Amino acid sequence: MKVVDESGNIDTLPGGTTFSVFDADMEPVPGQQDIAATVQGMDALCVVDTGITGIGDFDLFLSFTVGAETPILGPHKFRVS
Repeated sequence: MKVVDESGNIDTLPGGTTFSVFDADMEPVPGQQDIAATVQGMDALCVVDTGITGIGDFDLFLSFTVGAETPILGPHKFRVS
């Protein structure tokens, strides 16, 4: 997923960028919390284990730390069918 820093403070996501997946009821999906994302510049590649999530609608949240702040971006909705 492409991240845009509208404040212009960063030009690459930090290496500790993580993502978490929640089901349609906003319950955390076990085994899919605080998973490391692969970072390439301002792109975060989030590989979701669909063997764990199963079929359905889900929300993904991306988190990273910049200075003293830890923004959480989302929900980014996706479906496994």
